[in-house]
Amino acid sequence: MICASIPVVVSWPFVDDMRIHPRGASEVATGPVVELGRAIIALVRGDLPEAPKGEAWFFGVPPGSSTATGRPTIRMNPSWDGRW
Repeated sequence: MICASIPVVVSWPFVDDMRIHPRGASEVATGPVVELGRAIIALVRGDLPEAPKGEAWFFGVPPGSSTATGRPTIRMNPSWDGRW
């Protein structure tokens, strides 16, 4: 797993020079961050595939992208039609 050290992460500037606050972490896994960023770009571009009916996508979480079915602690309403 590729990780970034906290001094590196804290040095990344965001909007109006805002910074990340690591809350005691010693490193940050960059893979989930990249995966989430790519999913947001695909969503904005309209390229994100639809999740199966009654499920929702999860990105940036271990062990990688999945739907609600892959997460037994999450129950989606069976009548959910995929629209928020």
